[in-house]
Amino acid sequence: MVLASDRPPAEIDGLAAHLRTRFEGGLLVNVGPPEYETRVAIIKKWVEANGKLMGPGVADAMGRFPFGTVTAVLSGLNKVLEFQEFEDRTVSPEEATALLEGLEASVDGVGGSVGGSEMWQFLDEISDTVAAKVDAQEAPWRRLLRELAEELESDGFKADGLRRRIDAETRPRDLDGIMEGFRDTVGRLKEIREDLDAAGNPWPEAAHGVLRDPERLDEAEALLASAVERGRPFPEIQPGPYLDDLSGELPQLVLRAADRLVRTDRPEYNPLYVWSADGAAARALLRAAGRTKLDDEGGVRVGLISVPRFADEFIHSLSLGVAGAWRERWWSADFLLVDGAQALSATERAQEEFFHLFEALLRRQARIMIAGDRPPGQISALDDRLRARLDGGLVIEIEVAEGDLSEAALAGLEEDVPEALPPAPDKKDISEKDREWIRSFQPVRPVPERSLGGAQDDDEGEILEVVAAGATEVPTGEPWVPAPEQVVWVWPRLGDRLVEDLD
Repeated sequence: MVLASDRPPAEIDGLAAHLRTRFEGGLLVNVGPPEYETRVAIIKKWVEANGKLMGPGVADAMGRFPFGTVTAVLSGLNKVLEFQEFEDRTVSPEEATALLEGLEASVDGVGGSVGGSEMWQFLDEISDTVAAKVDAQEAPWRRLLRELAEELESDGFKADGLRRRIDAETRPRDLDGIMEGFRDTVGRLKEIREDLDAAGNPWPEAAHGVLRDPERLDEAEALLASAVERGRPFPEIQPGPYLDDLSGELPQLVLRAADRLVRTDRPEYNPLYVWSADGAAARALLRAAGRTKLDDEGGVRVGLISVPRFADEFIHSLSLGVAGAWRERWWSADFLLVDGAQALSATERAQEEFFHLFEALLRRQARIMIAGDRPPGQISALDDRLRARLDGGLVIEIEVAEGDLSEAALAGLEEDVPEALPPAPDKKDISEKDREWIRSFQPVRPVPERSLGGAQDDDEGEILEVVAAGATEVPTGEPWVPAPEQVVWVWPRLGDRLVEDLD
């Protein structure tokens, strides 16, 4: 594939970023003035293609003239052919050379001009006159917009919005405001470029076109927000024991399974699911495995997160419009530690996100360790695909209560203080489906783990069961309303549940 242009790909306005990278991915050649052989070949090819006649040696004689561009070559050829037509005969090489002596050659590779020709001098004079006339008749407001557009374009930015206003029939109402707005937007784009570079700019191809177009400021802001989200570090694991420090505190089988997951190149079981009745021993082992991995391998990405925190982050990423970058961040983990697996029963979308996260990490041969207070089979309302992933590795019960562990073994189990989530912007680039789901989301209120509900007084429907896991007490003096995803309804009238009648 050979592409030709009058400028390199980086200077083509409006060229999509993915096309620019493809054009620049091959060999870029700046074609200079045609040399002698090329000039002769151009002359002969053009004469042959257009059915003209030329005497022997004329093409060679013309090729020795130092034309600067192909356009200049054709200009000289036209002069020779016009002379032949006027004389009704072919010219000799000497006559062709004499005819070309009136041409001023351009050898800088930009273009050729016929300086000695009265016609070209006349055209130059006309161009200057027209340009002066346009400048004299141009409205002051158009001149201001044009000068600003040229200033932005010389700085590498697009100015299509200004150009459209220049072509308008009437002066814009708020000319000063428009110009100031463009300057502010360009200034903000420059700041975003610096911030993106500081964040590592994970998507340089997408950023190339966006950061040059003032009309795509919202896209640039979204790109920066995504880059910041993708580059956020994982929460630090609080100081505490390592796997070797738990010897004598936990069963050797459990410690050996965790050690193999952390330290072997190809662990036999992945993921590793550990659980203890009160959750303390499983949480201690989970964090000890993370500390050991970080201590053994410098630069490894270890992500520790609880299920409720994961759900909160997911909701927040949707509100910011950076869900894709949030996923990429977690999908880049080398060792994922998930705490509080029993809380999965209180989620829906988070379960789906965990399933895809597990799939992505397993494809990368990353390690996954999960802790809970019950085995996967006892987690209610768990998606079958996710349950299969949790059961697909090794599931181990740790028959050690919190009271049987020493203070040293329990160190670092206090509630992690995660990094504060950034505030949501005024404009949210999310789909209406996700927006409705966010509006319907209610955090699970703390209640004892039990079933609530029963038959209602009317016949509108019936709440069969509500399960809230990991809770401690029911708030007093306040009506308790479960989150929508925790309610199982049986509705007697099928028509009320019909979303779309396919007939």
